[in-house]
Amino acid sequence: MAIPYYDGHLMVHDCSIFDKVFWFFPACVEAFENCKPFVSVDDTHLYVAQDDTNNILLVTFAIVEFETTESCSFFLTNLRRHVTSQEGLF
Repeated sequence: MAIPYYDGHLMVHDCSIFDKVFWFFPACVEAFENCKPFVSVDDTHLYVAQDDTNNILLVTFAIVEFETTESCSFFLTNLRRHVTSQEGLF
């Protein structure tokens, strides 16, 4: 996600600033369907799941400037949209 770039109070056209990013891996999403219906979220926006043999699976991760309610909401929304479409989660 990119946001407009400002020089003081003036917006600079044709220039954006990287704001935050959400990564998910199709192979991990597919493997997640066989995991326990639980997702662990740590303080650095790293989302992991656990399979039946208690192995940990990295599902997705994200990069943000600051941890805020907005950034957490952004990532949980994307986690739900792209990874955890199974019933019974959240």
